Amino acid sequence: MAGKKRLSALTSIGSPPIPERWPSGSLRIGAVAGKIGKSKPGSGTGLPVDGLARTVIRTLSEKPLAHRRKRLDEARAALLEASRADEPFSNEGLKEAMESLGIGENDIIDFCIPDAARDLGEGWVDDTMSFAEVSRASARLHGFCRFLEGDYGHVDPLAEGFSILLVSLRREDHFIGPAVLAKQLRRTGNSVALMSNCTVDELLKRLSVKSYDCLMISLSSLVGLERAATAISRVRQLTDRHLPIFLGGAVLDHRQALERETGADLVTKDIDVALDALRRRRGLEKEGISQ
Repeated sequence: MAGKKRLSALTSIGSPPIPERWPSGSLRIGAVAGKIGKSKPGSGTGLPVDGLARTVIRTLSEKPLAHRRKRLDEARAALLEASRADEPFSNEGLKEAMESLGIGENDIIDFCIPDAARDLGEGWVDDTMSFAEVSRASARLHGFCRFLEGDYGHVDPLAEGFSILLVSLRREDHFIGPAVLAKQLRRTGNSVALMSNCTVDELLKRLSVKSYDCLMISLSSLVGLERAATAISRVRQLTDRHLPIFLGGAVLDHRQALERETGADLVTKDIDVALDALRRRRGLEKEGISQ
């Protein structure tokens, strides 16, 4: 059974490096997991931070990168435990508790959720977690990510941003990675429409009624390469090759240089590389240079 399992793409195209400073907050992260499940939606679970704790926080904010990484690992472990708990799961309570412990929303999105999701995937592959347990916990993490996003219908990009259609194709059993990536892209002023588990026909229908600056396809494994290549080929026919198509996801952990195999313009897990490519294209278009 385990030999047939594959680790889904529970991470996004790319995550930013860990900043050198730890956000303000308390150190009692180990106490979070046992309290989150019992929190009811809307009930505050924020822990008070007294003067002594604030002193410790200021000291911690000056610690080197290694110490910050350790605290992020502790936060990830608490989130993982909360997602697996039998008690009801409260998005509001979890957000309040994490923030009261000094873990900001960006850190939750960029590090804690992807790392906790990766742990779930490894637990499934290693047969240390059941399918039902992993499915429930993953759904909770995905829901928490969507909750943190707030207005998920964000439409208009900022002046220097891009309108991006981010998709995972049918039978791609990953949702957390694309949701995390959408949040990261929106944070930098881009408008992102997210389609999960969509068919090629559904993708083509969306592209026929709305234009985008870029199509990004998140792919979890080599199993989906043929579907991705088919989708890209049909999109090319519809858009007459004017739409840039980027491919990313955990598939790049297994094989690199997939441009020729899939027909994608760019294959990367690095958000900055993808956005830089779009900026260069925009600059050329402004100069009237054909792509």
